[in-house]
Amino acid sequence: MISNPLYKHFTIIAILIALISISCNSKKITRKSKMKYIPEIFSTVNTYSNEQNPCSPENPGITWRGILLNAPKEIILSPLEDSVVIPICGFYQLDLSKMQQSEGLKFVVSIAEPKGSFSGFMIDSDPNHDAPNPDEKPVDPKDLVGMSTSTYFNLNLLTYVKFPAIAGEYRVFADYAGSRSNILNFKISIKN
Repeated sequence: MISNPLYKHFTIIAILIALISISCNSKKITRKSKMKYIPEIFSTVNTYSNEQNPCSPENPGITWRGILLNAPKEIILSPLEDSVVIPICGFYQLDLSKMQQSEGLKFVVSIAEPKGSFSGFMIDSDPNHDAPNPDEKPVDPKDLVGMSTSTYFNLNLLTYVKFPAIAGEYRVFADYAGSRSNILNFKISIKN
């Protein structure tokens, strides 16, 4: 056993720092949002995935083309909610030739009172994305005719469209590659 008084002093300080760190981290872990969704199943959605989940729209079949969205009917926030999540679950199946000529998946949100409209594109910045090959020839749109792609997506609408998440009635739809999605209505309520 080490009897050096300086060693004992540093050991006590290290233990105190570890206990304070554990205490601070446990507060972060146990803090829960008071946000609620109707239907409640939307609280289980991972908003950073492309996986189908129980809230995802159904795939209408291989010949169908378009965009489908699903969202909670109501989002109930506490008065001091600091991180609002508005989950949107979607599916699209689109022609590649039209997608190549499109700006991307655009969401449009409108609110009745105060009247306003907001929009944004679903674009993620990837800092590790490889630079395009300068010798690669661009894809000829004619080569893409008859080809399509499909994907599920789950996102927090506020990540891509900046709008005030205040009490009110909202509408949202998406445009992409010449297709417009279904229009969803949802409500944000503030309750203690």
